[in-house]
Amino acid sequence: MQTRFQKGCSGNPFGRPRAPRSIRKLILRGLDEEVSVTENGEQRLLSKLQVILTQIVNKAAMGDQQFQALLLEYAPAMDIQLRRRRRWPANAEELVRRSFFSAN
Repeated sequence: MQTRFQKGCSGNPFGRPRAPRSIRKLILRGLDEEVSVTENGEQRLLSKLQVILTQIVNKAAMGDQQFQALLLEYAPAMDIQLRRRRRWPANAEELVRRSFFSAN
């Protein structure tokens, strides 16, 4: 009686194939790793993704136009909604006056 496999030869000579590792999965796994960060003299554990996003937001808030553009480009994909301010700051009137008079 003949069989599918020859005697002494495995039916799967190379073993189970390795699952393909996508670059996306590797990057996400790396971004999930936690790092120790010191903020205001206090140690905290944050993921690398949180650290990167915090740096991007801080640089954008400080006026870096490249980071502002980056945030505006990716905000819709991250499902970020821009919120209105509920209260005007106490010195809002003064800030508006300065901006108008300094522009002229």
